[in-house]
This record gives sequence, structure tokens and C-alpha cells, in this order.
Amino acid sequence: MPRLPLLVAVEPLQRERDVLAIMQCVALDADVFPYPSADFTSRSRRDRVWVAREPGGPRPARVVGFLAARIGDDLVRVQGLAVDPAARQRGIGRALLRGCLRSEMTAGARAVELSVSVVNRPALALYASEGFDVVARVRDHYPARAYGGQRDAFYMRLTL
Repeated sequence: MPRLPLLVAVEPLQRERDVLAIMQCVALDADVFPYPSADFTSRSRRDRVWVAREPGGPRPARVVGFLAARIGDDLVRVQGLAVDPAARQRGIGRALLRGCLRSEMTAGARAVELSVSVVNRPALALYASEGFDVVARVRDHYPARAYGGQRDAFYMRLTL
């Protein structure tokens, strides 16, 4: 039976005020990626993180996903998008991606770039459904221990 979407609140990470959310992002990052995807404590205005929080409960609610990006003049470079394994396939990754795009389009971004493992079928399907195109296959992008030994990534781009 298909899982119902999980309504989440997507918001920018408030690094200076939400240490608990930073720690939840670091833990999720370590669980999902073979190496750190982002610096969640960066004070650079170019480094941004959006978090998805589970519905209900007291504030601050638990982080169930994040999208970390580095912002250029008119380019968004997604460094990592992760969703808690227990909450996957419920629209959280899509909500994070759209929250980031909405925010950065308003700020003048013209394109979004990212790299994704060639074996990460759910992520590839998400990005394709949101309009990203595969620009190139990057050989040996990931360390040998990553993704079952598959080191290649697709470089993908979305023009806004």
C-alpha cells in the first residue's frame, strides 16, 4: 500500500538559534551520506540549509530532512538533500527542493546544479520529475566505499 504524504514545515535553518536542529542535521547527514555533505555550522551567507520538521508536537519539532546548498551570484549548488529513512517516499525531499527553489528564485537564482549517484534511483526520479536534466556522467566522483562501490555520479542542472 502506498504511503500517504507527510505534511512538513520547510524553513531555513536558524544556525545561531537552533543547535538541536544542527545536531539532527549532522546525525542525518552521517546516516545517509558516505562523507559529510555540508558544513551545518558555516557562518557564510553563501551556505544555506532548509530543514523539514515533522508535524505537530512542541516547537522545535524534530528535523526529518534537510537540503544544504551553496549560493553563487545566480547559481544554487545543492550539496546534500537527505530524508530520515523512516520518512522517505512521503514527499519530504520534494518539499525541501521546492522550498529551496522558491526562496532562491525570489533572490535571483537562474540555475540549480547537483551531483547524484548513478544508482540512487529515487533521487534521480525526483530530480527528473522536477525538471532537472543530466548534463554529464562524472567518473569516480565518490569514494570507493560509497554506494556499494559505485563511484560515478550524474551532474544534473535545472534552468529556472
